[in-house]
Amino acid sequence: MGLLKRLRIPVGSRCAYPVARDQSQPPGTSAGAAAGPELAGCYCHQLQLYQHGHCCCTACAGSYFWCWPGFRNLLAGDFRSRFPGVAALDILDNVIPYIPGEEDKIEVETLKILGEVKDGSIQPADIQISTHTNRVAVSDGHMVCLSIGLRESCDDLGQIIAGLQEYRAPESSRGLPSAPNPVIYYHAGDDRPQPKVDRMHGNGMNTSVGRLRTDPILDLKLVILSHNTIRGAAGGSIYNAELLVQEGYLS
Repeated sequence: MGLLKRLRIPVGSRCAYPVARDQSQPPGTSAGAAAGPELAGCYCHQLQLYQHGHCCCTACAGSYFWCWPGFRNLLAGDFRSRFPGVAALDILDNVIPYIPGEEDKIEVETLKILGEVKDGSIQPADIQISTHTNRVAVSDGHMVCLSIGLRESCDDLGQIIAGLQEYRAPESSRGLPSAPNPVIYYHAGDDRPQPKVDRMHGNGMNTSVGRLRTDPILDLKLVILSHNTIRGAAGGSIYNAELLVQEGYLS
């Protein structure tokens, strides 16, 4: 990341060679945000800039792919570790219900992650999403309480859990050194996932999901957890770079 800053590679640039980096994009930019090889494997040949997605979007995205494009709308409450930017004394015995700029980023990048590539750029998904972001007193881990509206209702929670557990990434990314197996780890307990207990599943690269149940307003609700500084940052960018090597874009 420091090297890319020194090279002055801007967001949205067109590069002579593929670039994989960990830097969230400002809302409104059109560069290639990717949640990771679970999605980027589908369109890596169409883009030159492989920019790891926002840490919260990355947490959710692993649990989206198994049934997308079945979504109609999303409501997400994000509970995020204090790092970076919040002093320990400010967060001690406290929750800060605002993180500057983050709600807009999540809403924009999620639509791009679930969108499609046309003519070398990403066309956002045609769904609605609303988010809340909160800073909490946790050292590492992003937790999202997510409600989902489906295009077609599904009351069979067992079928949905099976879909989460059986989801597999595109074959091009399955054998990569950083690839999580499984991509999604479903917890049956009512009190899971928890950051302290579950953030290091799959060496910090798994997406943990639990508390799946029906939603009386939308259709489904669940809890999602991922490690923000591994899967959501440096580890995710390394994973993207591994895909570029696998696909022959880097040697």
